[in-house]
Amino acid sequence: MNIGWIYKDGEVIELPSLTAVIQKDKAWYVSTCSELGVASQGKTRKEAYAMLAEAVELWLEAASAREIKRRMKLGGDTATVPVPNRREIPVGTLKSIISLSGLDEALFRR
Repeated sequence: MNIGWIYKDGEVIELPSLTAVIQKDKAWYVSTCSELGVASQGKTRKEAYAMLAEAVELWLEAASAREIKRRMKLGGDTATVPVPNRREIPVGTLKSIISLSGLDEALFRR
């Protein structure tokens, strides 16, 4: 989701592209925006995305500039990593996903 910027409390706040993660959970699709901590759901992927976009828009209208900046700071950097069908992932899921993504495991160690 690309919003760009928002005018709140007398200041312009730059917003990066926001991430929409949509996952199937039984009969529903759950959609989340990790940068803002906003979630929604829908019966289809398209509906879940539309509901999340609306939830993000409403949250941005209601939140203070201070809260928006705080959550954006907490959201941190995200990386899009293609993950194969769950049936293809061997035991040791997180390590396997990192390996399959081609990323260096050292990036995930503290």
